[in-house]
Amino acid sequence: MSHFPRYDHEILAWEYDRRQPSPFPGEVAWYLKYAAKTSPILEFACGSGRLTIPFAEAGYHVHAIDLSQTMLHRLHSRLASLDTPTGNRITTFYADMTTFSHLPQYPLVVLPYNSIQYLETKDAISKFFNHVFSLLGNNGRFLFVVRRWHTNDFTNGKRIIDWMKQPLVNAETGVTVGSKLTFTPDEKNGQVVNEREYLITYPDGEIQHIKQTSRAPLIEVATYLEMLEAVGFNAIAYSGYTELPDDGKSREICFVCRHIR
Repeated sequence: MSHFPRYDHEILAWEYDRRQPSPFPGEVAWYLKYAAKTSPILEFACGSGRLTIPFAEAGYHVHAIDLSQTMLHRLHSRLASLDTPTGNRITTFYADMTTFSHLPQYPLVVLPYNSIQYLETKDAISKFFNHVFSLLGNNGRFLFVVRRWHTNDFTNGKRIIDWMKQPLVNAETGVTVGSKLTFTPDEKNGQVVNEREYLITYPDGEIQHIKQTSRAPLIEVATYLEMLEAVGFNAIAYSGYTELPDDGKSREICFVCRHIR
């Protein structure tokens, strides 16, 4: 599994939370449609609790897994502001989602928006699907969401989200953070190369430039379904959280995968 240093850097973890502070419209309701209050939800790549906390606030128990101590620390800090019953419904684990094991099996496993990108190859994803299958009880569900890339997303072979005009400012520390993202398809290896650059300016005027590169798989919907069915899942792909039939156009592809023996 890929390790993303971004999430271990306290300032960049803060920047991530500022950019994705809350769930997308319909996201929480979609996951909870398949949940049961009698058993915990297993949430991989939980981060600082963008979904974990709403799940718990809705009355569900959550086993929240992440490979970043920094992000889990941010989640623990947020738990302090919750009422005791809600906070007690959240159990965190510092673990790799590709090897995490637990008994009894779960009725629902979720992998939030585009977190599949942490697995850089088709082979790694196939192995992960097998692992998830082993964590689910019969008729359990595995829900995950993949970002769909379109040809017109790229100009001259790249998609660039340039340096922001207004960097983020941390009011408590006085630190500012600017970022630039470059996405480049690598069709030979079936991946998108993701380059992230950050400019961190400290109150004393010091400037730190950080550049990180990762790779995410480019896999067609039909191929995902074949991979899931090969494991033993009965899988359906939807366009967005409203579960409309996949039209090949939506930005989010939502997979509902049922464990069958």
